[in-house]
Amino acid sequence: MASCSVGQSPMSWPFMAAAGLSVIVSLCAPVPALSADASAGEGQKEADTLSKLRAAHRADPNDARIALDLGVLIYRQNGKSPEARRLLDTASRSFPERHDVHLMLLDSCLAGGQLEAAEKLIRRVQSALDSDQRFAFGLIYYLLQYRQLLLAQEQWNRVHDRVLLQVQKASGQNLEPAVKKKLQMEVGEVLFVQGL
Repeated sequence: MASCSVGQSPMSWPFMAAAGLSVIVSLCAPVPALSADASAGEGQKEADTLSKLRAAHRADPNDARIALDLGVLIYRQNGKSPEARRLLDTASRSFPERHDVHLMLLDSCLAGGQLEAAEKLIRRVQSALDSDQRFAFGLIYYLLQYRQLLLAQEQWNRVHDRVLLQVQKASGQNLEPAVKKKLQMEVGEVLFVQGL
């Protein structure tokens, strides 16, 4: 979970956005903690894997699955890497259902100062954002993390309007408990982001 720096209120928006992002990331891809010995071994395995993936990519640069695996591995090592961004862009286009790849590409674009590329990505995946609240909130948290407030506000407005419409449609209906809970959580998250 995110921690506050000295003099930073735990209720400030950067902390809250980072905390929210940590929750989203932990829900999407839990990673077990490694001991120091295991981490050292994992580092060597990662280097070997990187070498093998680079060789496979050179042998078949059109294989989107190799581009995905190589892009993710390079992104994990250096999120700002132009090579990771290029490979993740290829993977993002080849696997449009992989919202995690879109978010990694967005993070890489924003970390590398490539705001125009980030905006193009958002436009390209807008229909997926409009149909998947989790994806939309993940994107909003990244935008907040990089202080792209206007883009975050635009996306939040879209989510807010969709959730408000869902609430209006559900008003007076006897909803199943699971549907009601999901809607309550989405309303709660909309209000949480609004408070940031």
